Amino acid sequence: MTVVVGLVTSLFALQLAARLNLPFVPYTVHSFSDGELYVQLKKKDIIPQHVIAVHRIDRSSQLSLNDQNTAFRFLLNQLYISYGCPITLVLPYLPYTRLPMYEGFAHPLVVYSKLCKALNVQRIITFDLHCVSLAQYLALPITSLAPTLAWAAALLEYDLNPVYRDWE
Repeated sequence: MTVVVGLVTSLFALQLAARLNLPFVPYTVHSFSDGELYVQLKKKDIIPQHVIAVHRIDRSSQLSLNDQNTAFRFLLNQLYISYGCPITLVLPYLPYTRLPMYEGFAHPLVVYSKLCKALNVQRIITFDLHCVSLAQYLALPITSLAPTLAWAAALLEYDLNPVYRDWE
């Protein structure tokens, strides 16, 4: 069985699970009074053979971007320890892709991909790999669903001639 794991407030993860007709396993992120984070899976009675883990940055969260990414890595560790099954990451925003690659520079995305691979992540799916050439340096296969290509494909389905006539 495959399950979709996402933050309890993630409408995107919930809709993805519904669209794929898969169980949704929510998780929550809490912090202790000193700021330490911990992650809690809400359903532990499911034993999946594959996990699709969805992580979307929540701009309305009180947690910083770095804390949200750290909490997600904690989740991956918990999934690895609890289930030990392959994980596919779905990350609408892939962090660190706007940084250039320099020789001798340990690019954060390369480090991120190595951490994910160590936690049994098999593939990353993102919606905009800002710098496509970075993919060759990653420790994991990555699929980029660039929105530009999706828009172009959608536009090809429509007859645009009436629109052009209005401009004349």
